[in-house]
Amino acid sequence: MRAGRLVSITRASSHSARRLTGVIVGNDSPRDSQREASSSNTLPPYDPVKATLNAAKSENHAEREADPNPPAPQAPASEEAVGDESEAWCQRGLREKDKGNSTEALLWIRKSADAGYVLAQLVLAVAYQKGECGLESDHFKAFDWFLKAAQQGNAEAQYCVGMAFEEGRGAEKNPKAAVEWYRKAAKQDHAGALFEMAVNYMNETGGLKYDTEKGIVCTRKAAKLGNHQAQFNLGVMLYHGKGGVPLDEAKAVYWIRKSADQGYDLAQTLLGLLYYHGEASLPEDTRIAAFWLYKAADQGWGPAKEKIELYCLSRPTNVKGA
Repeated sequence: MRAGRLVSITRASSHSARRLTGVIVGNDSPRDSQREASSSNTLPPYDPVKATLNAAKSENHAEREADPNPPAPQAPASEEAVGDESEAWCQRGLREKDKGNSTEALLWIRKSADAGYVLAQLVLAVAYQKGECGLESDHFKAFDWFLKAAQQGNAEAQYCVGMAFEEGRGAEKNPKAAVEWYRKAAKQDHAGALFEMAVNYMNETGGLKYDTEKGIVCTRKAAKLGNHQAQFNLGVMLYHGKGGVPLDEAKAVYWIRKSADQGYDLAQTLLGLLYYHGEASLPEDTRIAAFWLYKAADQGWGPAKEKIELYCLSRPTNVKGA
């Protein structure tokens, strides 16, 4: 009989104002006992501006592949001309920002944001959030700009508004409002929002009824879209064969490894433990175990350091098969 207990999905706050969700991870052998873990979150902080730019690049690439010979552009209408102008202002602001010219950057970005250009509104929101471009950090003003972009349908902004309501950062804490904004972003296949919906379904929070099926659907979608937390949670559920997910060790290791490869310290720790104990059909290999545990420990993750000391593991070199 397998010793794994029902996977519990929990939240843990992080220093970067981004909530991380961890799954119960084993104290010793991953199946023996479980405890709640909170992540040090040394992954790069979430950047909605970068995410928006990457999404735009992907869409443009898809459009070019779909139609390699698009029709010649028509003369823009007046509203389109204004849109083109506001985009140009934003791009100029971003160039000035890259050069370190904060005053000039802020002038053009604000001008573009006031004209309703979504990317500029996001840039300005992040500038207020982080205290960039010569601005003092102001989460309330950041929220206002995130909200403007979110109301225009931008998924990244909708996700950020959801986080603001979830954390009470820049807006009064309101879990139900958070879920509604996450839902809007999730409908656009935003990985982070899908992950948050999964957490709320599984924890019966944010005004949602407990719904394992919907939670798993959202987790799978988020994992496939690259969310490292969802990949880890899905891997653990598959590993234990609990929470409405059939046991599948091969798929469990696949998703845990995907998360670990993205630098998630919880996944790196669990993968190290699996190799150390030779579980989930993995070979018992202390060198590969040490490889993953040291990766997590180097990020400041205490439990990984504890395992390294407990098992007296040396830092490995030239590890193959990890």
